[in-house]
Amino acid sequence: MTADTRSGDGVAAADGGAEGAAAGDPPPPETERSLRDLLAALPLGVLVVGADGVRTVNDAAERAFGPRVGEPFAGVFPRSSPGAPPFAVRRADESGSEPVEVAGRAADGTVFPVEVIVSPGPGPGTALVLARDLRGAARAEAELRRQRSLTALLLESTTDGFLGTDREGRVLFANTAVRRLLRQRAADLVGRPLAEVGRRPADAGDGAAPEGPSLADVAARAAAGGGASSRVVLWCRGTPRSAQVTVAPVVAGEETVGSVLTVRDVTEEERVEELKRQFTAVVSHELRTPLTAIKASLRLVTSGVLGPLPEEPARLLRIADENADRLAALVNDILDVERLDAGTVPLEPEPTDLADLARAGVEQLGSAADAAGVELVLAAAEPAVVHADPHRIAQALTNLVGNAVKFSAAGGRVEVSCTRGAHEARLAVRDEGRGIPHDQLEAVFDRFRQVYASDAQRQSGSGLGLAITKGIVERSGGRVELRSRLNEGSEFTIVLPLADTREEAPDTTR
Repeated sequence: MTADTRSGDGVAAADGGAEGAAAGDPPPPETERSLRDLLAALPLGVLVVGADGVRTVNDAAERAFGPRVGEPFAGVFPRSSPGAPPFAVRRADESGSEPVEVAGRAADGTVFPVEVIVSPGPGPGTALVLARDLRGAARAEAELRRQRSLTALLLESTTDGFLGTDREGRVLFANTAVRRLLRQRAADLVGRPLAEVGRRPADAGDGAAPEGPSLADVAARAAAGGGASSRVVLWCRGTPRSAQVTVAPVVAGEETVGSVLTVRDVTEEERVEELKRQFTAVVSHELRTPLTAIKASLRLVTSGVLGPLPEEPARLLRIADENADRLAALVNDILDVERLDAGTVPLEPEPTDLADLARAGVEQLGSAADAAGVELVLAAAEPAVVHADPHRIAQALTNLVGNAVKFSAAGGRVEVSCTRGAHEARLAVRDEGRGIPHDQLEAVFDRFRQVYASDAQRQSGSGLGLAITKGIVERSGGRVELRSRLNEGSEFTIVLPLADTREEAPDTTR
């Protein structure tokens, strides 16, 4: 199909010439050609219609309606009449300036929505129709409605609570989970200031849960660039509940137009944590005391103070003594982990040379490495003074060296090194063991985690050493780095700021 304008009796201008031209004179050829090019280039459909039907269409109209020149008016606009609005335009001052939606019919009989602007046509009783096919817009609108419905369904289905606010901090939506948590209906929440949601009631007693930060406080801090997550207490029909709240600002361009708050009820988690703390206290006072008595009794018997023992009973007592030591170490590890989580591990930081700790560690653990057939060496010992608790850093180093020896094959080599950078000291332990899979590099610091399923049976230990090491180092203001390759070995590095470049000592009061 060419770009020429389709017409039943020539270009529409032939029905009525320009003002001042003789009646019936055809337009000049260049005018006719320009009109055809203009109509063909228009993205909107252009039709000239009269009471007898369609007289002229351009390419865009033909793509929408099909080749309809000569078709009756009702065949193209099945629910409209040429004698009724919006098509009944008789004078130039009656030109329709506002688009009107009507029904159009394609050549295959499909009826579809079309938006038209109607003006007087080029001849008596005709109308010039500019038409826009709305099928694409209708599909886009339907897809938008579908996306909105899907979003609403996802928000309602999730177990986490969601609150949305506008720029003034008023609630726009609240999903089922957050309404269930707050024990309120949507009508009770939508439109309310965020500061009033979950607010501590005025009549709450002095012994009730503390007020703490509100949802509005957390949202304001996030908008100001501060922490976007916080633990808050929400009052739900007079009952306090603990919730973890995360705020995500909604930004349009460079302007913040609202926020979305994710609210997760953590009341039960806190209750479990409290039970764990109570269990730790029981372990500390009720288990360590009898263990101490058992170990003292075993040592007294095995030392020969009560007289010589036959070989077999002596062997059994030594096994009991060793296992009592292992149990005591496990109890101590559990206590250390729980105290690290609670921030109550006592640290006594002081200027400490990591090179001295490296030398002492290699010397103290050399016999255990020899017993395992592993060579333990000090590869480097550059003086590097840090501000840390020497006993706790030594504990962390012992955990790393013990792990390296444990997972090294007989004849293997473990290297300990202390090096100094411009601002940091690095205390590294490198082995030639089997290495750690890439997807397990973070998981090795989890509690009771063994990388290989058979480790728990083949290797002694609680699986807490790396978790304790990481906790001690981080509380000392440093970090633990890990590099590993399968079948080539692993390298754990304690990184601490040097004492002479350190701006301030770590907070050890928590």
